[in-house]
Amino acid sequence: MVPTQRFLPRARRRKGERARSVATGPGRQEACENYVRSSTWIDVSGLAEYTASVKIHVLTANLWGLPWPVSNDRVGRKARFAALLARIRPDVVGLQEVWWPWRARFPGVPLHVPLSWRDAGLAISGSLASDSRVDLVPFRHHRGADRLKRKGILHSVIRVGDVDLSVVVTHLQAGRRHAAIRFRQASALRALIERIKEPVLCMGDFNFYGADDGGSAELLVGGGLRDAALTTGSALPTFWSGDTAERFDRIYVRDGNSTSIAVQSLTVLSGQRNPWSDHAPVSAFLEVSD
Repeated sequence: MVPTQRFLPRARRRKGERARSVATGPGRQEACENYVRSSTWIDVSGLAEYTASVKIHVLTANLWGLPWPVSNDRVGRKARFAALLARIRPDVVGLQEVWWPWRARFPGVPLHVPLSWRDAGLAISGSLASDSRVDLVPFRHHRGADRLKRKGILHSVIRVGDVDLSVVVTHLQAGRRHAAIRFRQASALRALIERIKEPVLCMGDFNFYGADDGGSAELLVGGGLRDAALTTGSALPTFWSGDTAERFDRIYVRDGNSTSIAVQSLTVLSGQRNPWSDHAPVSAFLEVSD
């Protein structure tokens, strides 16, 4: 952002007059008065301020990376999802259920994962900011099969243009009856985000079941996060099971200390049947400005 300025030309001198120092000496006051009288002021306060902004394309997807017989066609689905990324070319990608070794040799997409023995199935794709690393905060509370999935919160700083964007990817407890566990996990997520100064992009599979998880959703909003789907009027289902449809996969944003982030659009990329997963990927266009 360019601040308003007043430009001062050099003071005029009469022909043959020697310049006097305005910093020291007995002529200091006289020199300053002559400078002010002889200077021309140009007022540019009415000019519009210049605001720098960066547009960012982001995507989140749960890739259903569980082994057979829980899932099917993992190799084919991975190849088709890589083709999708090559076609739409998002700047930042957050993935869930991409455990090792299935995520190895992911075609054409460099995945950033934490240097940790704990594999939470989470990954980020994008250009890491200088001196940034990928960290994992494991959830302390979980139930059932989620103990084996080792879910948690993956976070790092991604550089897009001239903007540092704090990216958070997460996957909360599965199962409608475990809303209380998800509330504790959402509390841990909010506590982490409240310590971040940069603008925040938070995305993943939240497993929120409508009114059952209303308290968890309100908790995140109370921490400053804005639901991109609600902001754009695009709150569509992303997961289907039998006769029920749920909006599990979400994108949230939050402004930074000196930077704002706006949601321009959000799209659920498929319906109930798609070639990539049992979840529909969610894509959004954001604008970050000073």
